[in-house]
Amino acid sequence: MTKETRRAGRATRLPGIRMLGEGIYLVRARGYDEAGKRIERERRVQATSVKEAQDRQRDLERELTAGVSASASLLFGAAAETWVAAKTSAKRANGDPRLAPTTAGRYRQVVRDLIVPTLGGMRLETITKPVIERWRDALGSSFKASTTNGALRVLRTILRDSGSTAADTVKPLLEDDTRITDDAPNLLDGEEQIAALLSWVRRHEPEHFALVGLLVTTGLRISTALALTRADFEPEKGVIVARRRRSGKEVIEGVKRSRTARDVVPLVPWVWDAVRARWAGHNERQRLSGLAFAGKEGGHMARSHLDKPLKAATAALGLPKVTPHGLRRTSALLYRLRSGQAMSKAISGHLTDAMNAHYAPVRTAERAAAGRAVFGGLLGEELGEKGVGVSEGLPN
Repeated sequence: MTKETRRAGRATRLPGIRMLGEGIYLVRARGYDEAGKRIERERRVQATSVKEAQDRQRDLERELTAGVSASASLLFGAAAETWVAAKTSAKRANGDPRLAPTTAGRYRQVVRDLIVPTLGGMRLETITKPVIERWRDALGSSFKASTTNGALRVLRTILRDSGSTAADTVKPLLEDDTRITDDAPNLLDGEEQIAALLSWVRRHEPEHFALVGLLVTTGLRISTALALTRADFEPEKGVIVARRRRSGKEVIEGVKRSRTARDVVPLVPWVWDAVRARWAGHNERQRLSGLAFAGKEGGHMARSHLDKPLKAATAALGLPKVTPHGLRRTSALLYRLRSGQAMSKAISGHLTDAMNAHYAPVRTAERAAAGRAVFGGLLGEELGEKGVGVSEGLPN
């Protein structure tokens, strides 16, 4: 395959797909031949969109992996390529893809860039626990622990589907979750900091006030908030019903848990006032889009829309750095403190106590307060004002 062939046409946003002309695309796919040797093929296809061209690319991928012989199929690269082609092309009963576009893209990237180059030429039976641990450690020396552990999860799934349990007992690398440390929490601490942030945004970044207020009071993910339509707001019931989310540049039905899941979150009166004020300033394109937070051209706003305003607000106020995801964590924490964990889970959509505790951690100040509340008065009358030293008053 020549460089001239690779440069034919115009690049699209999807790897391996170039537009040659109106309705004509050049798609490139990888697979294995009968001898187990890795091959690439290109094909000109007719398609009405880049997305349809991607479907034709997946068809080519399946063709290249379907012809692998029984002996060649023992090469793990062939198994991994077959697995990712099947996973990313799977459809629901209504014809929608089973995987969100970002998830499908992540699977392809992990298999292509992190698994196949090292393990692809090995026979399945030779991929043992020590081999996987060396692969994990090698990745860990070049990538973040979270990236390595994500690749390990994908590898484990592929191996299981291939009949191997070699990765089942391989431990992930330790991750430093800086989002939940006292030094860099990505979390606002209490109502005073939340009020300060909201007040600053309302004065200095008024066009962002409605969205920031909505994220703080609902705990919605930014991908879900940006997909809200005007029809999702039910002020007479005091709620918002989130029905869809953005994944990459596409909007898919359902919130993150599944394609059928819905999140019903509170619509606080002052947030509703701010949202209506925003809508009053919408231009014709924004109004016709029906989106609650439409961009000036009527399309969806980028996920990074709030990055600069939040950075400016926290810097001006001397607050910890907080992102849109940090506003979600802040919301979960405040609901836990004021209304209990059950309500925090219900609003944030967390299915387990462990996930809610990850988002709304028990902070150092809470632990100290709990100690004072439970044991602060113990022996109070007996000790009086005297107090005790480190070792005084302790039983032998």
